[in-house]
Amino acid sequence: MRRRIMSGRRAAAALAAALSLAAVPAGGAVPALAGQAGEPGRASAVAPAALVTGQRDGSRQDSADAARRKLSTTLRARLEAETDRPTGFWIRLEDRADLSAASSVTGWADRGRYVYDALTSTAKASQAGVVKELRAAGARYERFWISNAILVTDGDLGLAERLAAVPAVERLHERVTAERIEPVERRAAVDALTGSSDEAVEWGVAAVNAPAVWDLGHTGEGITVSAVDSGADLRHPALASHYRGAREDGTFSHDHNWFDAAGSCAGEPCDTYGHGTHVTGTMVGDDGAENHTGVAPGARWIAANGCRSCADADLLASGQWILAPTRADGRQPDPAMRPHVVNNSWGSQLEGDINGFFADEVAAWEAAGIFAVWAAGNAGRFGCATASSPGANAPAFSVGATTADGEIAVYSSRGPGENGLTKPNVAAPGQDVRSAVPGGGYEAYSGTSMAAPHVAGAVALLWSAVPSLIGDVAATRDLLHASAADHPDDECGGVAGNNNVYGEGDLDVLALVQAAGQEERGHLAGTVAGADGEALDGATVTVADRGTTVHDVVLGAATRTTITHSSSQEIAPGNSAACVEAATQVLRTFTLDDFGIAGDFAVTNVSFGVEVADAGAEVTVNLYTLDGALLYENLELLGSAQATLEAQELTLVDVPVTGVAPAGSTLVVEVAVQDGPFFFVGSNAEPETAPTYIASEPCGHTEPVEVAGTGYPGMHAVIDVTGEAETEVPWLDGRPPAFTPRPGRGGAHPGGPGADRGEELPADGVLRVR
Repeated sequence: MRRRIMSGRRAAAALAAALSLAAVPAGGAVPALAGQAGEPGRASAVAPAALVTGQRDGSRQDSADAARRKLSTTLRARLEAETDRPTGFWIRLEDRADLSAASSVTGWADRGRYVYDALTSTAKASQAGVVKELRAAGARYERFWISNAILVTDGDLGLAERLAAVPAVERLHERVTAERIEPVERRAAVDALTGSSDEAVEWGVAAVNAPAVWDLGHTGEGITVSAVDSGADLRHPALASHYRGAREDGTFSHDHNWFDAAGSCAGEPCDTYGHGTHVTGTMVGDDGAENHTGVAPGARWIAANGCRSCADADLLASGQWILAPTRADGRQPDPAMRPHVVNNSWGSQLEGDINGFFADEVAAWEAAGIFAVWAAGNAGRFGCATASSPGANAPAFSVGATTADGEIAVYSSRGPGENGLTKPNVAAPGQDVRSAVPGGGYEAYSGTSMAAPHVAGAVALLWSAVPSLIGDVAATRDLLHASAADHPDDECGGVAGNNNVYGEGDLDVLALVQAAGQEERGHLAGTVAGADGEALDGATVTVADRGTTVHDVVLGAATRTTITHSSSQEIAPGNSAACVEAATQVLRTFTLDDFGIAGDFAVTNVSFGVEVADAGAEVTVNLYTLDGALLYENLELLGSAQATLEAQELTLVDVPVTGVAPAGSTLVVEVAVQDGPFFFVGSNAEPETAPTYIASEPCGHTEPVEVAGTGYPGMHAVIDVTGEAETEVPWLDGRPPAFTPRPGRGGAHPGGPGADRGEELPADGVLRVR
């Protein structure tokens, strides 16, 4: 769920007048005593506040005007003009997977799987309502998970407006045009460089000091590079042996190594255009004889031909495949097989065009540890501010082109880029770059498309030399910046060492590797076990560096886990109660002993259900410890966070919030809203292992009371708490067999929930409401 996390906490507004609690008819409408004069479901400013159910009629849905505003102006104009033929358009969903923790996941395979699972699960859940509408309309569509979007290929205005009314939809817009960043010049029939056949390298490879890194023993071994381009000629002598799918017996496996997005090749990598072969040759090309075109000849390559057409759908499909390559038949996506580096010599060819269409793709790659390189563009002859998206976007690492004289090429696009940031990031050789072309030959091309693969190859050399940097995109970016040779130019602004012509300066691979250092940096992880084999918490490990430096590292035995009192995560419509548009707090208590948590519980996130929420509803999540009866005076605040919600129904929202509940304590989680937008916490009537509590001063409940006591016995709020604990409590297995019936007394009540109500507790420990 995309949301804005706010700092601080807004105090609840107190009402002096005594306010009454009202029952609600089965239909869910506000009773007459609420005295509303306007919209159904809302109490007037002068009426007594009442606790009512969250079910509401069609008048509470997004208005037609709000739905219409989700259509871009361009798309609406096209749909209105093209009434006699189907029109393609994009549907963007609101939800975004939270990938913030991806960089902390150790292991290349595990990190890729974490990102893939987060993206695919978010897309599957949030696209369900839209897919239902599309199927009902008989429309043709294609779903994408890397950006949580759906492409409709045969839509009309009526369908677009119906889809815009789906709450999960963020916006609808026209299809996007991207193009290869074409070479400004091509020269054919170029011979290999003169000199010793086993030493001669192309001028660009020499200019970036790649051979000096080879002399250190690093040529890119263990690293896989890739390109989203026009494809690659598998049979080219400079490329064939470097293909990751090449077998020792001379045959090839294309599973997880080749993606034919355009459907233009006969079962193996091909390139009917030439651009992708040239780019791949600059990254890794070497025929073992006299043609040494690649910066990292020891690396392996894979490819996707998403820019054979450069259609928006082909580019997104290729972006997905890069993150999770599939078998040749499109099955079995495997994030562990993703490349380390991906080159992109394509983008918008409108000079200075900044858009965010591929922003999700770039973010997903980075979260998975893939370093993406972008050509800056060839519009420099039009002056400054000619860099375009995606290369001009803030997260993208873009490359300008230089000549053999070391000067910027006239065509190399200049910055600034998005939000005034310096672009390009660095400059690299791009003029008269000789590399492979389909058919086994070589040609010299000129353009920033030729400069970018020099940087892609440089990253491959760096990660081969310093494996601890693999996947550390931020650190690699910093090293590329820091090691580049300053090249002053004030033509388009900036400073000597960081300007909008050369960026941070000229690429120097030797300086890059030297800046990283030959000694690897890394992390220490593991478990210290006692004599009984059980993990020890707080063990100190002494790490010595050649006997000169000693570091003490404390290793904990904490396990990330989620606890809940809910037997179901489903959110039921019309099941919850709240004081309408007035301050309402829903609380749950979690006595750590009940969950077998013997030590501290360090909370990291709280998830809560949303039955319905208006756009702009501000929800505060508070963490407390409880000492005594469940009264506010007995609560001590541990942590707090706010989330501003967008309009939604029947969803789960996850909010990062931190606080440490001490061992043996009772943790209280409060989901609170103040006066303002419509909001009802999500709940269901399935069994729960502890009561749900509610408080609302405007509705006469100044202290928390069990919801069952207010006339809503079936409102069992879905609130889950995730954190680090010394004892693993598997997800949704974290429901205690018995719970402390009156919070704050400490210890699990032997009779469980039934003992407090004179009921018999079932054998599985879950109280079933009768």
